[in-house]
Amino acid sequence: MWKRWLPVVILFLIAVCGVWFWSLGSLPEAQDQAIVLETFDGSVDVRAEGGEAWQQASAGQGLRVGDRVRVGSDGRAVIRWDGLGETVLGSNTELLLKSDAPVQGTDERSVEVRLEVGRIWTRLLRLIDVDAGFVVETPEIVATVRGTSF
Repeated sequence: MWKRWLPVVILFLIAVCGVWFWSLGSLPEAQDQAIVLETFDGSVDVRAEGGEAWQQASAGQGLRVGDRVRVGSDGRAVIRWDGLGETVLGSNTELLLKSDAPVQGTDERSVEVRLEVGRIWTRLLRLIDVDAGFVVETPEIVATVRGTSF
């Protein structure tokens, strides 16, 4: 009896797989990863790439490559790297977001920042791919870390 239903089951499975495969083309394009200045205390300013004036930051403000974040003597800020981790900026700190590039063929990212002055603490949630990394450059040294806190 099952031999009679075998062609029907096979055709049904082929149809379901075909519809699923066809539906993959309708998925939305992947969006850029968000860099967000999530929380802060005290005075925190942001200067957009190419901009000359510092603007007072707002909680939840999105940041882009080329932006600078400056924390005053009474301040502290947290930058969240969507899906990657977070960076805490201490008082009297200035940070430049140099790059945030996806690693080709993976869901990983390679991030590079320049710490002009001050202190930061970074906690990464995941960096699995060998080509992924989080680079902190200072006027004196460059630190590259793969999957840890520093």
